Amino acid sequence: MNEPSTTPALQDTPTYVKAIQTGGIDHAGFSGLLYPSIKLPLAQFFPFWTKKKTEWVKPAISHDHIMRVTVGLRPHRPSGFIVRSESLGNKTLIHNYGHGGSGWSLSWGTAYLVSEEVKKTQAKKIAVLGSGINGLATARLLQRYGYEVVIYSKDIPPNVTSNFASAVWSPTATLCDAGKFTPEFKTLLTKTARISHRFWQDFVGIERYGVEYRSSYSGDDVPFVTHGPEEIGSDIVDLNGEIIDVPEGEAAFKFAHVRRDWQLRFQVPIFLRAMQEDFRIYGGTVVVREFSKPEDIDALPEQVVVNCMGLGTKGVFNDPELMPIRGQLTHLVPQPGLNYAFGWASRAVSFNPRADAISCGGSTIPNIWSTEPDKAEVDRVIDGLIDMVNTRFVSA
Repeated sequence: MNEPSTTPALQDTPTYVKAIQTGGIDHAGFSGLLYPSIKLPLAQFFPFWTKKKTEWVKPAISHDHIMRVTVGLRPHRPSGFIVRSESLGNKTLIHNYGHGGSGWSLSWGTAYLVSEEVKKTQAKKIAVLGSGINGLATARLLQRYGYEVVIYSKDIPPNVTSNFASAVWSPTATLCDAGKFTPEFKTLLTKTARISHRFWQDFVGIERYGVEYRSSYSGDDVPFVTHGPEEIGSDIVDLNGEIIDVPEGEAAFKFAHVRRDWQLRFQVPIFLRAMQEDFRIYGGTVVVREFSKPEDIDALPEQVVVNCMGLGTKGVFNDPELMPIRGQLTHLVPQPGLNYAFGWASRAVSFNPRADAISCGGSTIPNIWSTEPDKAEVDRVIDGLIDMVNTRFVSA
């Protein structure tokens, strides 16, 4: 795979997504092969391509359908993630952690930043600490660039925090705190998100990776909050594709205000499994090992070590900023045919259909280290979604 650039070509994908949504084809589609500026409505040439009333599948939300409840602790730093090099004894240590709830979205972008640091060394064999999405993405990208990689990890999927993610494109989710990030970090985030988004496109449509675009809706009876240009992520909203206000009667649930975007989504267990397989196919080795102090890392044979331990960094390097943000998901039995996600904004409840479950959630609680499921939160989310289905579904 060629190295990504930071040229405007990285912005082609949102245009393609917009073409899908509007039923037209532009420079990302067939006509663009010859005439990049032409956009043609498909219905003009295919009379059968006409808009039909959507038959919405009613989500089966029930306490009786609960399969499991998972709790993930997101590694949050109020000032944002870290990718930087420092010395550890005679080694080069490259940190890559603190992504909050944006780990999946930013994983390939921060992996690319790591690769730029690795290239400054003369090393050919690299140690990566951690086998969550950031450790796996970093290890695979380094393999693509010709490095020999060993992963050292306390746990491997599915027993990693990344396995408990809802895993949708969300490059600013619990990433940093308002007033705590610098303009320089915002610029870095923009670069990182665009690079990562471009890398993710290479997996879309390949079944064994489970990366797809899917309609995602948010509804409420009060107007949505408008975000200002000073806020984090304000200059990467185009990566969501076109966000539209849905006319009344054209969504699955009845709210005064409904918005839709064409969201990039990751089937968590499918992708993590494929990444592990790819890592081994390309000669990677996984060593199950826990680190409790810097000296344990300094004892490794590799001269370049990449730290992707997430919250595990706290106990080894004692970053005073690093803290957990607790998120809980309630997983219901999967429902074939349910192909859209929906959230009730003001009640902070949502459902997201995946291959392995309907994942329901909405909680973000800072500085809580407990991973025990909270029954009250389960009831809040499931009861809220049951109420939405019973009172707001289009046929209700």
